[in-house]
Amino acid sequence: MDAEVLINDFREGRISPERLVELLVKLGGDLDAARRRIGELEKELGRRPTERVSEPYSVSAEQKRSKRRSDERSSRRNARR
Repeated sequence: MDAEVLINDFREGRISPERLVELLVKLGGDLDAARRRIGELEKELGRRPTERVSEPYSVSAEQKRSKRRSDERSSRRNARR
């Protein structure tokens, strides 16, 4: 539900305060569960996802990108013929 719609519905009496509190409790629980899951995934990863890695870049990834670029150039040349 859109926040603006929820606020207007509450102000106009279409949503009871009890329902609003229920919604807040549910969303708080969802947020706690998401935070726990993030913690579990960070433990599996062994580091924080934003932490810098020791290598400046992946050589194999750069080789794949380079191959894709050369393949694209070849396919463009062949398409012109």
